[in-house]
Amino acid sequence: MKTIRHISAVFSALSAFALSSIAQDLAPASVAGRTAVVIITSGTGLFASTGGYRLVLTATGYQIVPVTSTVLPSSGTYTWSKTGANSATTVIVNAQTGVAATQSIVFSSPTVGTFSTSSIVGAQSGSFIWEGVSDVNRFVNISTRGSVGTDSNILIGGLVVSGTVPKRILIRGVGPALSAFGVSGALLDPVLTVISSSGAIVGQNDDWAPAQIGTAFPQVGAFLFTAGSRDAAIILTLPAGSYTAQVSGKNSTTGVALIEIYELP
Repeated sequence: MKTIRHISAVFSALSAFALSSIAQDLAPASVAGRTAVVIITSGTGLFASTGGYRLVLTATGYQIVPVTSTVLPSSGTYTWSKTGANSATTVIVNAQTGVAATQSIVFSSPTVGTFSTSSIVGAQSGSFIWEGVSDVNRFVNISTRGSVGTDSNILIGGLVVSGTVPKRILIRGVGPALSAFGVSGALLDPVLTVISSSGAIVGQNDDWAPAQIGTAFPQVGAFLFTAGSRDAAIILTLPAGSYTAQVSGKNSTTGVALIEIYELP
């Protein structure tokens, strides 16, 4: 029980600081040499209908490296214009087709943001996260591994959301996926429950749903689950307040599990 209380205190202290809104100039003047993980969430356009890819940028050129099969590789040129403290516009020209697209970009932190794209072949929108860009003021993720027992001896992590804007949070209770990392005795079927400070259950998941939640994993750099695994994951939009994420074993099973908490763009 001492270990559980310590985990909760660490989560609370870090996330209370990190999820606070901090005013700063978020949009960079240049993106040369950067790589972004991009998730298309709606529309049809220059690259694909939906899916994910890595956007690798040089001083004036770009390369699309697909993450999902719905995106085709391509390359071309771009221009970048910072239009405000938190916004930018880029014009992309596809070298294979000659089609140009204009992207309007809004940053929610120095590392993540959303975009909307328009071209003669359609319009798209989605989100992105820069790889290898430091943002000391933004909560990225926190995790801890421990043994899951029965009754009150389960794995518990605490989370505090502060500020006036609700946060989209990805919470994962990882069990079977740990076996791929050489962890023995992994919890075979974790059950994830998120509880508010009032004691109300605000979210619960037994087995994750790839179609509903899987695209969020590459957005935050989380390792992927095997389709059909019994790991648990849930996305919640949480207002300011304190919460606990609890991982237990289905049917009182025991084993080693991992709690992960990510802020989504």
